[in-house]
This record gives sequence, structure tokens and C-alpha cells, in this order.
Amino acid sequence: MRIPTVFLLAFVLLSALSCPVGARAEFAVEDEKTDLREVIGQLVHVGKRSISVEFSRSKGQAEEMLIPITSETKLKSPLKSLAELQRGDTVEVKYKQAYRLDREGTRIVTKTAAVQIGLVKQTLKGAYSSREQTAP
Repeated sequence: MRIPTVFLLAFVLLSALSCPVGARAEFAVEDEKTDLREVIGQLVHVGKRSISVEFSRSKGQAEEMLIPITSETKLKSPLKSLAELQRGDTVEVKYKQAYRLDREGTRIVTKTAAVQIGLVKQTLKGAYSSREQTAP
């Protein structure tokens, strides 16, 4: 009984030592970095914990971005309260994004938070965005 146990332990030890160094470091996490970014677009929704903004990419496709709001998020003057915002307003959201790069250099976002929210253009009361219009 003692010989198979010793043989098994020796096999496991040799397997671990024969593993290439790069393979063991494959799961190491690189340092996290932070960027300050901004998005300007049409307000879809705003709540106590997040703001959702619809914006256009370079090819004209509309995309929606949900950005968490924290206790550190500031409002840009003349905006005094998030309650002043309504669906369809044009807003500017500056946000902080933490990320790391994987081995291929691909950006992996780990955290996003709004830093500042500002009103660029207010929608007329009663105006509907294209998303809210219904077919006749």
C-alpha cells in the first residue's frame, strides 16, 4: 500500500515541476487602470442608482449605455437635482472606467461609475422620443 502512495505523490510533483512557467502565470491579473470618459446622448432613464443614455456610434447605429451613479457623482450647473431631468433630454455624462488588459491586449472593463452629469439640452414638455411613439 505504501508504494502506490509514494508513486502517486512523485507523479504529481513531477507533473507540477514540468509545467512551463508561462502556463502557471497565465491567470495572473495585470494592474488595473482607470480612464475618464464621456458620453453625450438622449436620456432614456435616470434613477437613484443609474442613468441610461442613448447615443450614436460612428456608423449611425444607436446604442444605449447604463452608467451607475454613486454618492460621489456630481451634477453640473445649472442642474441641481436628477429629478429635473426627463426622458429625451440631451445629457452629458462623464464617467470613470476601471479596466485591465488581458494577454492579447483586449480591454476588460471591471467597474464603471458616473463622475458628473450635466444637462446639454432640455426636451420640450410633452415631446416624445422615437422610442415612445407608437404606430397608428
